[in-house]
Amino acid sequence: MWVFINKILVIDLGGVHGTIQRSVNPNILGLTLGQDYELALFFAERHTTSSTFNIQTSIVLEQDLDPVPEPASVIIFYTAMVGSTVSRVLRKKARCQEDDGAAG
Repeated sequence: MWVFINKILVIDLGGVHGTIQRSVNPNILGLTLGQDYELALFFAERHTTSSTFNIQTSIVLEQDLDPVPEPASVIIFYTAMVGSTVSRVLRKKARCQEDDGAAG
């Protein structure tokens, strides 16, 4: 897990490890009370079971995301599915042609 406040890396828990606890004192970041700052969390799961993380904060959080509009995400998904299927069919066809050439 990596945590950035105002684009400053404040927690770096990269790598494979056991349970670790970290805290951040926002007073050392030079932030101004009443201003808005970005909080970015990046979490990479490496275990298949029994992995969790917990965040406790007194910071007031507001979500400010630019989500992909639903119709666009559906188009992207189906384009990827069609591309994957076409690629698989073409590879299979090429293998069959190679096998026919080797047999003939």
